[in-house]
Amino acid sequence: TWSRVPFDEEVFGVDPEIKSVTVGGPGLVAVGDQDVWLSSDGYSWNRVSRDPTVVDPITGDLRGVIDGGPGLVAFGESAGTSAVWTSPDGYTWTRVPHDEDVFGRSAIHSMIVGGPGLVAVGVNERGWPETTFPVVWTSPDGYTWTRVPHDPSVFAEGSGMVDLAVGSTGLVAVGYNEASDPDMWLVAAVWTSPDGFTWTRVPHDEEVFGGPYEDMISVAAFGDGFIAVGSWPWINVWTSPDGFTWTRISAGPGSGPHGTREDDPVFGEGSMHKVIAGGPGVVVLGSVPERPAMWVATVPTTEGAP
Repeated sequence: TWSRVPFDEEVFGVDPEIKSVTVGGPGLVAVGDQDVWLSSDGYSWNRVSRDPTVVDPITGDLRGVIDGGPGLVAFGESAGTSAVWTSPDGYTWTRVPHDEDVFGRSAIHSMIVGGPGLVAVGVNERGWPETTFPVVWTSPDGYTWTRVPHDPSVFAEGSGMVDLAVGSTGLVAVGYNEASDPDMWLVAAVWTSPDGFTWTRVPHDEEVFGGPYEDMISVAAFGDGFIAVGSWPWINVWTSPDGFTWTRISAGPGSGPHGTREDDPVFGEGSMHKVIAGGPGVVVLGSVPERPAMWVATVPTTEGAP
């Protein structure tokens, strides 16, 4: 049962876009564009005053926030490259000094508490698209960041990491890789790591990861395993007991153009954007043609597999 919080232009602005929310600060902390919002209960929100010395009013873009490091860590972009901000309480923010060797021309897409403290994943965008490849960063505290050395056999050109989860077997990053068939454009891709430093690419399985536009967009630890979702324009769901072995539980590509599955009432046309383990089991946010959508599933675990 959901209720929409009444819109307040003084709080949310003229054209607001909240991109991430986490537990922290006075209760909840949300970020988006150049703004930070705080709430003690989820109903009443206040916007933190903008500080142009911390978040650039033109190029600054806060895309995510997590409870970790000194209290809170936000990530996004400033002046065309990755940026990280920290806060002890949600009210006062400091930008981590830019280090070209660490952040370069890259984009952080996801960050999580794990490994040595914090782990972030994203995409190198220097020379895009010819030299697009995954990038991983680690930090013990949210202030000091190190870029994991590039290994082209693991972080191949044409690939990108877009989300990250940590479970009982370690870290799992999901994203995409360029398909060998140009008509398919992308295929889903998965990487695993026990510690955030050493990464392995899960071997590609066309039956599991292939099909038109089969990129994974979001992953979450669920039970003792993992669940991942994504794809456009046809929805897909994958599960794994350990991050290494994956099964596609959605219908898979159909027989129509671009794998159409319009007759599937659950995994038809649309896109799943975010999966969260919680509530009745799993909650997924996304969209179907012309409207937002939500999927809810209660899925029992069998021998540790969701």
